[in-house]
Amino acid sequence: MIRKCPKCGYPNPDTLDRCFQCGAELVAKPPPAPPIRVRTNPQRQPAFQTELSPLTTFAAVLILIGVGAIFYYAFLFDVTVPVEVSEFIPTGRVNNIGLMNERLIGIICGFGSTFIGIILAIVDAVSAGLKPRRDSSP
Repeated sequence: MIRKCPKCGYPNPDTLDRCFQCGAELVAKPPPAPPIRVRTNPQRQPAFQTELSPLTTFAAVLILIGVGAIFYYAFLFDVTVPVEVSEFIPTGRVNNIGLMNERLIGIICGFGSTFIGIILAIVDAVSAGLKPRRDSSP
């Protein structure tokens, strides 16, 4: 770090006690400030519960599984099967009713899992005393 001479303004290295150019005594650096201590009140309780209960964790897992199942069956699940091209079917794939039924069941199960997870999370929050606020505005 560089310190400027108070007399001539010459920049001197931090290791010197006197100015290299004019010989004036360099101003000593102020001592570092003492660390700030923060007082904590051990009796104060947090506004919200900071640790998740096992029921909330289970509810979150159910919600994630449900949303994942909905996404998979709605967007990634293929309901077509290959067929030999003939004069009646101009394409090489057709819809399979059994696979379409499996897609529908998967989507319904995904919604069910998500719904049960949400209900469990709400029940756990209410039982922990974190009741949702009701907005009084119209």
